[in-house]
Amino acid sequence: MNTNTLNPTTERQDALISAFEMTRLAALAASARTSLPDVAATLRAKLDGARVSQSDELLQGVVQIGSKIRVRDLTIGREETFRLVYPEAADVATSQYSVLSPLGIALLGVTANTTVQFRTRLGEQRRALVLNVEDQPAKI
Repeated sequence: MNTNTLNPTTERQDALISAFEMTRLAALAASARTSLPDVAATLRAKLDGARVSQSDELLQGVVQIGSKIRVRDLTIGREETFRLVYPEAADVATSQYSVLSPLGIALLGVTANTTVQFRTRLGEQRRALVLNVEDQPAKI
């Protein structure tokens, strides 16, 4: 089992991100620097440690923007399924979670059977296991 830990200040993720999404996410991190500096720094650290893929085939089963993900929160024992989206499309009521959420950043670029660690906005340390990744997004 892969274990990836996201520490917003120093640790890097072993993530795989498409070249297209890398460009969009880097711009998102830059635009969030003033309003959400901690979130921007966490996303930037994730991107800095990521491998970039030019091939859609290499991204099969990898959490990307638009992926439908089923996770089990190992801290509280709850399972949930949601789609990872850009902030403007986020809506928790319809299970559309923002890539700028702590869990969203932690999951970006990982595969099923990976455990990620993240800190909630309330400061709680959590662990989540990726159970399934489906509905890979089409390249735009």
